[in-house]
Amino acid sequence: MTGCSWLQGEYGPVDKYLYALSNAQYFGPATQGSVDPKTHKPLAFNYSTATNPADVSKAFLQGAKANVNMTKDFVALAKSFGIKTASYESGPVSHERF
Repeated sequence: MTGCSWLQGEYGPVDKYLYALSNAQYFGPATQGSVDPKTHKPLAFNYSTATNPADVSKAFLQGAKANVNMTKDFVALAKSFGIKTASYESGPVSHERF
């Protein structure tokens, strides 16, 4: 359950109480393919082994692109409650319309 679901269930239409939802669209470099053997989750980007500027640039671009689906999901959530989306310090894909 989201906070908006709770609000709607307790008090009615969310758009009567909130104008917008906001998320922090921070982005950073994607991992270099390293995975934690225990959790199977990607490890943090390793700056000490990424000395090639092209590799670093590619990692940042991949990291930014990875936020696109999350941003689309967030926009869809806000729309489902009839409210706008806002952003503070948004990343490079924030100018796209979803």
